[in-house]
Amino acid sequence: SAYGCDSDQLRSWAEAEADIVVMGEMDVVSNGLNVVGRDYTGLNAEEEYRAFVQLISETVNSSPEAGSDWLLCGPMYHRSMMQVGYPATPDGYMDNDFRSDKHAWQNNMYDVVWMKMQDYVSTYTDENGVSYSADYVYVSASVLAKVYDVEVLPCPFEGMQHKPIKLTLKF
Repeated sequence: SAYGCDSDQLRSWAEAEADIVVMGEMDVVSNGLNVVGRDYTGLNAEEEYRAFVQLISETVNSSPEAGSDWLLCGPMYHRSMMQVGYPATPDGYMDNDFRSDKHAWQNNMYDVVWMKMQDYVSTYTDENGVSYSADYVYVSASVLAKVYDVEVLPCPFEGMQHKPIKLTLKF
C-alpha cells in the first residue's frame, strides 16, 4: 500500500527495492501474475465489504484469466477471521464480521500475510497510537503455494501512513 505517501518518492524507492509495487488503484500483469490494487480507506464496514465483493466478482471470477495467479492488495480496515481471539488483536478493532475474508475464501483467495506469518501484524497506527492490521494482501491458492516469504517493512518515508508489505515469490 502506498497510502499517505508521495507517489514520486515511492516510485524512486520502488525502483531500487522491488520487482512490482502497487500504488493506488491499478492493475498490473507481470510474468503471468495478475496484481490488482484497491484503496478502501474511508469506507465504512458495509461499503468496504460491497467494494471487496465487487473487486473479486469483476476481476478474479469474470476475467479470461479466472483460475490463474491473482494478487489483490491495498489499504482496508479489515482483519483476517484467522485472527479471531488472538490476544494481540487490539481492542476496538473496526470489525466487519470477517465477511470479506469469508467471501475471499469462498472464491479461492487467501489472506497471505496471516497464512504465512501466523501472527497479528500491525501495518497502520493512527494519531492516537492505536495500531491496526489495516491492509490486505489476498492471493489465489496457486500464488499462495509460490510465496517464499512475507515481510512488513518499516515506512520508508515520513508521512507514509501504511507500512509496505513485501512478498517474495518463487516461480
